[in-house]
Amino acid sequence: MSSNDSDTMAMRFGLGPAASGEDWSPDGMVRSLTILPPDKLLTYPSAAERLVEGYKLAAVRRKASGTERMTARKRYNDFTLGSYRLDVHHRIVWGATTALSFAERLLAFWSNHFTVSKRKPTLRAVLGPYEAEALLPHIGGRFADLLKAAVKHPAMLLYLDQAGSVGPNSQAGKRKNRGMNENLAREILELHTLGVHGGYGQSDVVELAKVMTGWTVDRATGQTQFRRNQAEPGVKTVLGRSYGGSRPQAGDFDAVLDVLAVQPATARHVATKLVTHFISDRPPESAIIAVAERFMASAGDLLQVYRALAETPEARSHLGAKARN
Repeated sequence: MSSNDSDTMAMRFGLGPAASGEDWSPDGMVRSLTILPPDKLLTYPSAAERLVEGYKLAAVRRKASGTERMTARKRYNDFTLGSYRLDVHHRIVWGATTALSFAERLLAFWSNHFTVSKRKPTLRAVLGPYEAEALLPHIGGRFADLLKAAVKHPAMLLYLDQAGSVGPNSQAGKRKNRGMNENLAREILELHTLGVHGGYGQSDVVELAKVMTGWTVDRATGQTQFRRNQAEPGVKTVLGRSYGGSRPQAGDFDAVLDVLAVQPATARHVATKLVTHFISDRPPESAIIAVAERFMASAGDLLQVYRALAETPEARSHLGAKARN
């Protein structure tokens, strides 16, 4: 590959012109994702640590009154907002200085695909750990594994209110008269896998939400947990396939995600987003087809998907198409 080609690929898939000795051939780009050195990755306190501390401070705030309540509120805000600001600084520095610029771009892409917001104060403290724990370790693996890590992370469960979703006919649902939340189920189908035109219906959203009941965040540990007494019993049908039974299992959720991860609609949805992100806001159909076909042929092996993206003729054309004033 000539130096001009390397610069073209580095600017399209990285953060600027190629550094001396960098291999921006499709082989080199894929190889860089297989040797991500642990000491060069993003490092934060764990999300579980942060959540436990946040829950403790929130409990003190709720119990306090008068001036003590104001002090407790400040401590809580200082912790959550302070953690967020430190993590943003760390993330910017890592992005600007890492030699793993293709990994950095992919992390930005997948962070957008599996969006989690800081609109809930508790989440401010875990957005950095979410990227480091759920996304970065899986960007060179199987899409199914990335999907499961993202949607089952405490940050996602809290962001889309899945942590409070209880099957109405479960033991906990009958006792506490609590109900089910469809937010995450809808996001998984509409944004994370099949796409808005992916062939699912409202019944699939409801049935997936039933499968997901019982998945929550344990406040004592800050970790994701499956609680069978909160899970909706009975058989659920998602896209014509049946899951579960009289005794809900933690593996039912994984089983649905494994199927969703390798659907043709998922392949096309992910391919369209990758081509749009890296090549053109008006994604060429030929590039989308090439990437989607590789996705299906490899059962969602992301290294093969990225290779297909880098091998498209469009990856070396449309120069400047993604530039912004």
